Amino acid sequence: MVVLFHERDAAVCMKATSQTGLYRNNPELMAGCVLYRAGEVRAFSTETVIQADNLFAIFHKDLCDPNRVVGPLPADFHEKIMAAIRSSVRLDENWKRKLLSKLEKP
Repeated sequence: MVVLFHERDAAVCMKATSQTGLYRNNPELMAGCVLYRAGEVRAFSTETVIQADNLFAIFHKDLCDPNRVVGPLPADFHEKIMAAIRSSVRLDENWKRKLLSKLEKP
């Protein structure tokens, strides 16, 4: 999982998966994801897709486990996830606008 932003008492996250076959075989779906190759990011030892359309919230109290925190993503992640959100075929336009507004840098 990747924490995107915090809202009230929860972290809003996107699912990260090493099951990349579906996305590799479907360019339209891949456009709505960020792909990291194995070892490209310390957090992911295998090829991993971060799914812009797979959001969920986790209460802050449940994030206290130090085994769940593996470090930051590369500096270009923000740009890549913004592009993935814009390109997602699974997110409707309202969700895209909401997400993009939450992630816009001040």
